[in-house]
Amino acid sequence: MKDYSRRLVKYIGFILILIAILIALQMSRSNTHISDFYRMVLGNKRMQLFLAVFFAYSFLYPLLVYGKKVRHINGSFEDNREGFMRSFADTNFLLAGDTGNKLIFRRKSVFSRIMSMGEDRIVVDYSSNPVIMSGIRKDLKRLEYILDVNLLKE
Repeated sequence: MKDYSRRLVKYIGFILILIAILIALQMSRSNTHISDFYRMVLGNKRMQLFLAVFFAYSFLYPLLVYGKKVRHINGSFEDNREGFMRSFADTNFLLAGDTGNKLIFRRKSVFSRIMSMGEDRIVVDYSSNPVIMSGIRKDLKRLEYILDVNLLKE
């Protein structure tokens, strides 16, 4: 729930910043006062619907994009650790932390980190045999395939 709340605040903040930039651009191009612009935007039913859809999307986005994958492995994690490390390296992830029973990976590219608003982490919890990976679903799908290839090599 903490992750969801953090992501929700980030995306709502991002939307508010975009709206503020659009308002500033519009105000710089015309000679209208802020109250006239406010009335024009919020007085329009289409704009109200547009803003409502954006805010609803920001509530749904963390639920739809982020998830967990349960990965069953043969043997212990230490036996398969090299395959995991190679898979993450193949998909341009770096080891950012190793805390007890969790490995934390981050993207290599700074641009990718900025575009994902710092939510590019993949956490691998290897405390039990079904290893639990959490992060962006798209990255988890890609890692699942590469893990199959790398773990079969061993």
